[in-house]
Amino acid sequence: MPVNGGWDSGLEQVYVLNCEGLWTWEQFERGVDAAYTLLATQPGDVDFIMNFAGEIPPGDAMKRLTYAGEQPTNVRHTVVINANNVLMRMIFNKVDKQKGWDGPAFVPSIEDARTELKKLRSRNRN
Repeated sequence: MPVNGGWDSGLEQVYVLNCEGLWTWEQFERGVDAAYTLLATQPGDVDFIMNFAGEIPPGDAMKRLTYAGEQPTNVRHTVVINANNVLMRMIFNKVDKQKGWDGPAFVPSIEDARTELKKLRSRNRN
């Protein structure tokens, strides 16, 4: 499946949504719905990783990423894996600016996403 998700094996309470190969914005939205439904049922805080591997599909990226930004209240941090796609980062930044959101961290790999989440978590403890 081009859009799939599951709990991260490398860090507790982290859900990873993978968008790989040829995927569509409709598949992305269904994946976000499934992830947020699950995350909202968790008893404590959770973190979210969006992994965009490959090219972004045609369509209204702003609308879909704005939709994805409406997260359950227990989602603490979001990190986006987006190795080489400057356009995706620009779209995220535009959505964040429009909505007045503090946008996600951008990293090139799952290992970097875990490291970033550890840093963000340690900041919250202080």
